[in-house]
Amino acid sequence: MKPRSITVAGALVVILTAIGGFAGELYIGEYVEGAGLKKRADLDLAIEIVNPTGLDVDLAVGQYKILIFADGSTTPTASVVLSGNVEAGTAFVVVNAGASPGLLALADLTSASLVFDGNDVILLVRFQAPMRLDLPLDVIGQVGANVQCWSYPVDTCDSLISTVDATVRRSGTYLGGVIDPNAPFAFDPAMWQGVGEGNWQGLGIVGFGPLFADGFESGDMTEWSESTAP
Repeated sequence: MKPRSITVAGALVVILTAIGGFAGELYIGEYVEGAGLKKRADLDLAIEIVNPTGLDVDLAVGQYKILIFADGSTTPTASVVLSGNVEAGTAFVVVNAGASPGLLALADLTSASLVFDGNDVILLVRFQAPMRLDLPLDVIGQVGANVQCWSYPVDTCDSLISTVDATVRRSGTYLGGVIDPNAPFAFDPAMWQGVGEGNWQGLGIVGFGPLFADGFESGDMTEWSESTAP
């Protein structure tokens, strides 16, 4: 793999590009914006991070962060410093500290700094110690682009795959990879699935296969049956 450099937020960062995808880095598995209790709908925000690496990851040691770029900004408008352990093959859920109780119950980490809406960019990074740079791992959106939302089809914010008042989940076989945060962005329907507003039932549950009709990912039925047992 040959590294190449770009500029994000005025700083040089390095992107490692893989052919055909790879399971070497954490990535964003799910995005939640809106729904829940109406009085807290604006704070019902969550980002799920998936660890496909085969090794446990200490987020604090790796200096992982979620950077948020609001309204077309080219510099981060908010930053969430991540801490906690993500076991191999599991997901880690970050939730806004003011979210509805049902969403807070799914959180591995809460932060008042996790604030975004449908036209903001969500960028997952980790610190690259030898170069003293943030390494982009995954992104929803394009840094510097000021749009109404990120969606498929493009510019249809009321579609099922949209970042406005919606939950969007990675579907199919996705092993992770690095996406250029400066490149034009559009949801690929082969990799993403819109599951509707306020649908949190798969949040924090990992399965590297297609979703069942009820929204649960393949391989998750044991956990689902335990969680719904009387």
